[in-house]
Amino acid sequence: MPKIFVTNYNPEFSYELIHDYGDPVYMTQGFVPPAEFANYEKKFTEYAKNATEDDFLLLSGANILVAIATAAWLKVHTSVNVLQHSRKRDESGKLVPAYTMYTLTR
Repeated sequence: MPKIFVTNYNPEFSYELIHDYGDPVYMTQGFVPPAEFANYEKKFTEYAKNATEDDFLLLSGANILVAIATAAWLKVHTSVNVLQHSRKRDESGKLVPAYTMYTLTR
């Protein structure tokens, strides 16, 4: 089963539905100080090296973290499968992810 690499775990979101796509791997959690953003390029690249082209990147968290993670994926792979949160909410009011695949090729 594919892995779902989550750029940032946010307790306001529901991650229940991502189990339909694979097993989650939370790469960061909570607030990431802007002063540490540069360190995450290396961290996300290491995650990307352990990912296959069948795995997914779930966009969650600060836009800059999403951009750094996507850039790391594209540095390692020729494409990235993306899951993105929708505006849909579950019974408890949490946002749920929707599948959206973007294949970026060189």
